[in-house]
Amino acid sequence: MYVITFYSFKGGVGRTMALVNVAAELVRRGRKVLVVDFDLEAPGLETYKHLRPPQPHPGVVEYVTAFGRTRQVPNLLDYIYEAKRLGKKGGRLWVMPAGRRDRAYRAALASLDWTRLYRDEGGFFLFEDIKKGWEEELKPDYVLIDSRTGDTDVLGICTRQLPDSVVLMFTPNEQNLVGLENVCRDIRREEAEGLKKAIRLHFVASNVPDLDDENRILRSHLRKFDSELNIGRFLVIHRHETLQMLDQPVFTLHRPRSRLAREYRRLVDLLIMHNSVDREGTVRYLRRLERERALRQHWRYTRAVKDRLEEIESRFSSDPGILLQLARWFQGQGDLGAALQLFDRVLTLKPERQDLLLDRGRCRRQTGDKAGAADDLLLYLHSLPEVNDEQERLFDLEENIVTALEELFNASFKEFFKAFNAPVLGGGWIHQNSALSAWCETPAASLIRERRWKDAIRYLDIGNEAPKDVKLAFLNCLGQRRFYLAMARWGETGTLSPDLCWEAADHVPSTGAANFQRLSLLYWGAGKKAAALANLDEALAALDTARGFPVISCWTFREASVHEFRQHCEEMRRMIQGEPLQPAFLRPASS
Repeated sequence: MYVITFYSFKGGVGRTMALVNVAAELVRRGRKVLVVDFDLEAPGLETYKHLRPPQPHPGVVEYVTAFGRTRQVPNLLDYIYEAKRLGKKGGRLWVMPAGRRDRAYRAALASLDWTRLYRDEGGFFLFEDIKKGWEEELKPDYVLIDSRTGDTDVLGICTRQLPDSVVLMFTPNEQNLVGLENVCRDIRREEAEGLKKAIRLHFVASNVPDLDDENRILRSHLRKFDSELNIGRFLVIHRHETLQMLDQPVFTLHRPRSRLAREYRRLVDLLIMHNSVDREGTVRYLRRLERERALRQHWRYTRAVKDRLEEIESRFSSDPGILLQLARWFQGQGDLGAALQLFDRVLTLKPERQDLLLDRGRCRRQTGDKAGAADDLLLYLHSLPEVNDEQERLFDLEENIVTALEELFNASFKEFFKAFNAPVLGGGWIHQNSALSAWCETPAASLIRERRWKDAIRYLDIGNEAPKDVKLAFLNCLGQRRFYLAMARWGETGTLSPDLCWEAADHVPSTGAANFQRLSLLYWGAGKKAAALANLDEALAALDTARGFPVISCWTFREASVHEFRQHCEEMRRMIQGEPLQPAFLRPASS
């Protein structure tokens, strides 16, 4: 159970509306959600039709009043009702309202003395019992609390005692800044004092006018909030000007394609990301972590990140999908030992995922364990369907595939090709497998990076060592062999062959940032300046689909962050437009 309080120092920022939309989206995604109306003076949750009870229902005020009268903890379920079902994924929605809102309610609210309740009547333990009751009776995934605005008697209950995180909604003006200073300070103090728990703060600038901000007023105000409150990341929810707002629509349900609905869903994504129990949120957290590392040149592996990853590994120890993401993250981080252990666990949990043998093999190869990498590759080949006698000849070779591919200058292609014949490769078991193709392309890229032009050309230019049918299949396995061959010959001769560039351009797919960048370089080499610039623009546009992950750049023949890839493309543009530049992979290592 993860408890989130929605708080605003001033009214009119759309706090309750945000809570309802977040609750509806969580339920639509299959979560079990309890919403609690702690805005006792001006309750409003049950005014939304999806949360409306069939008749006035007792809630927080009646619960606390009953406890004060009897000194016994009341039956919690008498003060909660279930709302209508939303979505088709099994989510549920309960409501604990402020109360019946009748004359008795107003009298009971006026008589509540919160100071005495906490000082003399065990109020702290009462709300600890409420929290425990929510978890035991309902087992919700999320509890969303709508807190009263301002500095009230129940502020500490809602923002410090009950929640795991607090959504602080504000209009970025001086009133909200002054009001939030004390609130933020008190919440953050709980980590070292009081309850000794860290409460995560999420800042949301809401009800922001959608106007032209040529004087950058919004930016200057948000910078001031960041300076005073250390808000770091924040979301913006814009004002939605429509008379439909009078009907209090739930945008995530009724207008899911609207900008406001997208902004609410973005808030949901942020909230679940920090709930270590939520699987979807954990996946999003790992993806964002990878994007941050790719985008930031000086990314720091902080203690907080390390602790969160350890918690994820422990909590999802039997979840192969999460463990696989962790394995790939540690591999990218360079912690190959941890990555190999996780690959082993994933393959134990999912032995049918034989394709992961290639991932583990690459990791082993990075550690220098070529024998282990070869074993994984051969195990993968054994797992391919319809293995026949001709394929078995491959597995009996004295020199395994990885040696033949990576140290080919010590092994003969002729011996390698003896393992194949046209019927085997004609079946398509190798050259249609893109994962295996990556193994074949990697040595070429490595040789070019190391400026070993002759070895790269020998590897790529098969010549007459293999029968024609076998050679064609092997070329298909290499995929973009012609591109690598053009680059290697450029490095060897100092000249880029227009004919080879033109031929290679026909075999590079027109998808993805890396391929468009390759096409740009090839068209420039073929003397097609306009096509080169057009493909360079496509490469930059395609970065949006890269989602922040590293991209292979043909400028260096290495993985590049999105930021680095953009820099490489700009250097290419200058070269295409006539500046005396050359790709980094052609330059001496010292430069």
